[in-house]
Amino acid sequence: MKPSKARTFAAATVAFFACMGMQSQAGTLIALWDFENNYNDSVSSHDLTERGSVPFVASISGVGVAFDGGIAIAPSPIPIDALDLAGISAPDPANFNAQGMSLMGWLRHSQSAQGNGPNSSGTIIAQSGWAIAERGWALNMTSDGFLNLSLRDSTDQRNVANTTISIPEDEWTHIAVTWDGSSADGFTFYVNGNIVGHTSLQVGAFGGFPNGPIQMTLGATPLGAPGGVTEHGFIGELDHVSVWLGVLTPAEVEADYNINLDGDGDGVLDDIDLCPNTPIGAIVDAFGCSIEQLVPCDGPISGGEWKNHGQYVSTLAKTTAAWVNAGLISQAERNELISEASNSDCGRN
Repeated sequence: MKPSKARTFAAATVAFFACMGMQSQAGTLIALWDFENNYNDSVSSHDLTERGSVPFVASISGVGVAFDGGIAIAPSPIPIDALDLAGISAPDPANFNAQGMSLMGWLRHSQSAQGNGPNSSGTIIAQSGWAIAERGWALNMTSDGFLNLSLRDSTDQRNVANTTISIPEDEWTHIAVTWDGSSADGFTFYVNGNIVGHTSLQVGAFGGFPNGPIQMTLGATPLGAPGGVTEHGFIGELDHVSVWLGVLTPAEVEADYNINLDGDGDGVLDDIDLCPNTPIGAIVDAFGCSIEQLVPCDGPISGGEWKNHGQYVSTLAKTTAAWVNAGLISQAERNELISEASNSDCGRN
């Protein structure tokens, strides 16, 4: 069977950082959501719950999730589509105070208007409650496409930073931000593996996050208990989102960006995919090739044309027999494919 993206992409992340000794050097991977047609955490038990409608979509690394934003209408805000993690299951944000934190992921935003209005923002991921005592952090995209990381303590004192470059629309982009635990600034932002400039602003004297548990949300900021009303809806798509305890190094962020991707979304990473641009939904072998790519109607993959129709049908029969043995298709499916080939014009010169 073809390798699952959840096993390949997530495993590549964990394996790389393990090789670099990340557990003692830089940070500890708390959660990784790869969205392989589910909302589960690939490395731990921080599984997300769908609120509203958060569909799966083809992404740069296989499968991602899409958010359509929304408007919070005062005085009766409406729920915005989001994924959330109940507070009791979420990591304690106070742990970030001493060791810092790192956030990474891929995103594609399709509209400049994020959140609730022209001066608002859309929340990519946040760990915060609406009550002052439950204030935490939120990674946002501003209405003009800049990244923003906002930290709030239990008295609403803030440490905030914004990138000085915007994220291009309609383009998958790898983003990362780290915070070293400082009360003022301490941020580093990355776009596609490279450090980018930022500005910071302090409101009062930020005293660190309160003790948890505090809920975590992707795609919106909560206004109450998990599953309740939300605001600042993100408009766009996310994939391969991770949360780390500790500050990752530039080399580690670059490595996450450079992890071999699955450009055609067939579940086979590009470095071993011998057949790029496979149609979405096609069954493929371990090397990312569909039957249509292995036995094309126009002629053998080695080049040239089929000698005759019989050669085409014979080649397809041999290929599908191997696929049945590998468990990729059933015998009934093979018979149907051979029947379609026999009735086709492939190889009829």
